Amino acid sequence: MDGVQNQEENKFVYWEKQGKDRLCGLHALNAIIQGPSFNESNLYAIAEELNKKENDLLDNKGQTDADGTNNVADDGNYNVQVLTEALQNFGEYQLEIFIKPNVISETQSFSEEQGYLCNSADHWFTIRKVHGTWFNLNSTNMDPGPQIVSDFYLDTFMASVANDGYTIFTVRGQDLPLPNKEDNKDSLRKNQFYIGLTYLQQDNATHKRALNTDGADQSDVQEAVRRSMLDAEQNNDYVPHGVNDNDYNAHQHNFNFGGSNGGKTQEELDLEEALRLSMQDQIQPTNPDEAS
Repeated sequence: MDGVQNQEENKFVYWEKQGKDRLCGLHALNAIIQGPSFNESNLYAIAEELNKKENDLLDNKGQTDADGTNNVADDGNYNVQVLTEALQNFGEYQLEIFIKPNVISETQSFSEEQGYLCNSADHWFTIRKVHGTWFNLNSTNMDPGPQIVSDFYLDTFMASVANDGYTIFTVRGQDLPLPNKEDNKDSLRKNQFYIGLTYLQQDNATHKRALNTDGADQSDVQEAVRRSMLDAEQNNDYVPHGVNDNDYNAHQHNFNFGGSNGGKTQEELDLEEALRLSMQDQIQPTNPDEAS
């Protein structure tokens, strides 16, 4: 994207992309501290140490469980005890419950905290304020990753997260660190990125996307919708109303929906609207100068 290099070029946001694993807890933890400080090995070591302490405690009470305790699932999903211990080891931080699922006050304000870790039964993701801007750092986001959450919309968005069944934890204690690309740029894995703040701001101004709270990779969701539309076209000669045939057949992303009803039923119109919302505002590849 032209014009990205400006006075903001030294400001970045750190983000990790989740793969086919269930390491969302790891990605959320590194997102909250804005750097690749933790990996699978040290989180696993923390989980094993917690397992040992808990099993020893059960033994002392004569309550031995044949299966023992387990603070990490076989697929790599860590529980809150592991993330709490990791943050305490990293600095003077405490992970505290801020909102329980589906329990929220109309007067609840989220803007005074530094950041949040959100946890459902099978997913972790981070909301963090970086360089004065709130970001949704969900590891299942599509490229370019971090999604800007406006100050105006923050409370409404966080309420929707709680209503989606997430427990929201806040991180308190000393100030959370800002991203430091220079110290880490040579050791980044292929799913770890420092993305330019100005690039993200310009991308946000151009593409209006729904904020993602899902544990499913949104790129996979988009591809599933695209294939569904393609199958519908091939099997039923169905092209959404208002879409240019050539653009649609070439699988272009910026569809131009619109026009009159064209004699379609309300059910057909509702389907088209659902497809439009699913496919709108597809993004351009991340500028390689802004993500490393």
